[in-house]
Amino acid sequence: MVKDTKTFTVKKFNRCSRIASCCFLMVWVAFLAYMRTLRLGSVVIAVPVGVLWVALQYLPESRWQGLRRLNARIWNAVDGVFSERELFWNVWVVGFLIFFMAYLAYFPGIFGYDAAAQFAMYMGKIDFHSAKQPLFHTLTIGVVLSAGKAVLGSYSAGLAAYVAVQGALITNCVAHNVIFLKRHRCFLPAVAAGLLWLVCNPYIQILNCNITKDVLFGVFFLEFVISFIYALEHEKNSFGDVARMTGTGILLCLFRNGFVLPFIVLAAVCFALRIRKKEIFLSFAIILVVVEGFSTTADLAFGIKKGPVREYMSVPIQQMAEVLYLEESGMADVVLSDVQRQELLELLPDEEELLYGFRQGNADAPKAIFREEKLKGNLARYIQLYLSVGSKNGNLYRDAWIYMMHPYFAMNDNEDRALMLYDFLSIYFAEDEVQIDTAPHWLLFYRHYLDNAARGEVRWLHEPGIAFLLLGILTARMIAERKRSILLGLVFVLFYFSGILLAPVALMRYTYPLMLAVPLFAGLSCATAPLDHEEPHS
Repeated sequence: MVKDTKTFTVKKFNRCSRIASCCFLMVWVAFLAYMRTLRLGSVVIAVPVGVLWVALQYLPESRWQGLRRLNARIWNAVDGVFSERELFWNVWVVGFLIFFMAYLAYFPGIFGYDAAAQFAMYMGKIDFHSAKQPLFHTLTIGVVLSAGKAVLGSYSAGLAAYVAVQGALITNCVAHNVIFLKRHRCFLPAVAAGLLWLVCNPYIQILNCNITKDVLFGVFFLEFVISFIYALEHEKNSFGDVARMTGTGILLCLFRNGFVLPFIVLAAVCFALRIRKKEIFLSFAIILVVVEGFSTTADLAFGIKKGPVREYMSVPIQQMAEVLYLEESGMADVVLSDVQRQELLELLPDEEELLYGFRQGNADAPKAIFREEKLKGNLARYIQLYLSVGSKNGNLYRDAWIYMMHPYFAMNDNEDRALMLYDFLSIYFAEDEVQIDTAPHWLLFYRHYLDNAARGEVRWLHEPGIAFLLLGILTARMIAERKRSILLGLVFVLFYFSGILLAPVALMRYTYPLMLAVPLFAGLSCATAPLDHEEPHS
């Protein structure tokens, strides 16, 4: 009897995909568990997770039929009540009304994180010739707030207008998510749970009213991922679909310096997988040309210098600083020769600042004293120094990076990293120069609720770790089912996730794009129809 070679190969390939997905999920869960607790024993939770995942993978198809039929009935009922356009508008309007409650509570908005410094740059209070902050976002803040002052006589009016438009874009993005998930016939209770998580998450509601660059970056990031996946799933894409993917790609690059690299990586992966969709490569080319063109023109027009290299070296700088700090303070056993110590002090020369300014898990202080010109003067020598010190103090290098990442996974233990609702404007402006009005007292009840919820006993439910876990589950399922279009979109997401793990300090705002994607992760993880299911695009 001749064996059916094709069937045998497909079955073998399916088995390999399932094993790979299980291994990925177990490693992912073990990593999350360890980073959450910093206890090695916690990684054993990955074992029952892996067993459960294998059991779910090998359940007979008949076991899922009842769930699929139930989900189909629910979506058919929704289709009977709303057309796709009506559903989009209803979700958008309801979402904006929910945002509006937080908007009134924090009216006219929150000058959080670097936004105050960016406005000070625009107003000429501090040096404008730096590429540390995205120029496009800096100009947007300055123009909108100055227009509010010129037209309505108040910077508060400009801030209120900025936050209102931002809220409309956020809720529009959420509505697009719902339509995308509807077309994939994702399990509706999972979609609803993801949306409810967004609505009930005080961190999300407060960040929505913050004019930090990460909020609009997160909106354009998610819009691009959805548009890119959609373009891969369909044989033909309309001009509007390609324009939307291109436009959101350009905007997310303008709201985050140096973000063209993920597009280059994604284009290379698509080419390696022999994806021959000309509109996608054309879109990527336009994104790169426009962003680089804007950057070059802005640099010439405003005299902006390239950002310092140390901004991309947070982890190695913190690792070397920790070795020096622990050696100087005698708090740990450090293997460091006199020559190595002197060479490290050439890069980090301010010993007093290092001793009193060093904070475990925060690379800002060491970066401030790092002598970049020394590094550039003898790059090979200092790379060898970094590696040789690390070879003898690997545990210190490891701990330095772990403590930099840890707050992402335990934000409830690091309240100062979560929202940072401080008066940053007073650092740069006198009280009579820029005055931002606050919400009337009768609106503050909801603000008190959000502030208390963000610091309550169950705040772990609102942490970004939920988004990380769902991202791992979704990636594992797509590996098991070999859904290439979704996996390529996840390559972009995982590239961003790996990037924030290299940041100088773990802040809640860096995780905003992933938190906003929770309904998408939850829905696609529980899709009950084939993920290449196609419907007419309205």
